Amino acid sequence: MTNYLTSNKFFLPIVFFCGLLLVSITFTSCGDDEETNVECNSFPSLGGSINLNGESLPLTVAQRLVSTGTVSRDSYTFQIGGVSADCNSQQSVNLALEVPAESSLTGTYNIRSFLEAGPDEVTGSFLTQSINPISQSLVDFDSGRLVIVDNGDASYEIEVEGSLVGGGDVTLSVEHQF
Repeated sequence: MTNYLTSNKFFLPIVFFCGLLLVSITFTSCGDDEETNVECNSFPSLGGSINLNGESLPLTVAQRLVSTGTVSRDSYTFQIGGVSADCNSQQSVNLALEVPAESSLTGTYNIRSFLEAGPDEVTGSFLTQSINPISQSLVDFDSGRLVIVDNGDASYEIEVEGSLVGGGDVTLSVEHQF
């Protein structure tokens, strides 16, 4: 009597292929990590991190706009943000201030609401954008304090402690070269 398992030349390759398939399925990751990586592509990281409301977040937004439109004043706008640990939302702080022309930004500034801010005071907002469910929320600052250290070459240390219109607080700490 012939042994079917050893005499059939097609059986051994099929067993080998099935074993290889089983091993590859066993060691393939298919969980939340892969899904998170896909979602994080919506918020590309710039390298570095920010501390926002006590949480360290990857830096995803870092913009500085300088306008020297008037003879005696320079306007600065900063947008600084990071992505949440679950890669579902991005939060950013937007700040705008005017200072005497060609002066250093190093200093402590009061944050005021948009309608109340005067020269050498800051206005701003806090933005949250989410992927799932898709949503966006923008709330203006009502009051607070901004501390900036100008390290030269568009490098700044920025700290914000502010209260939002309608309630809520925001803290931000970052050091970045824009």
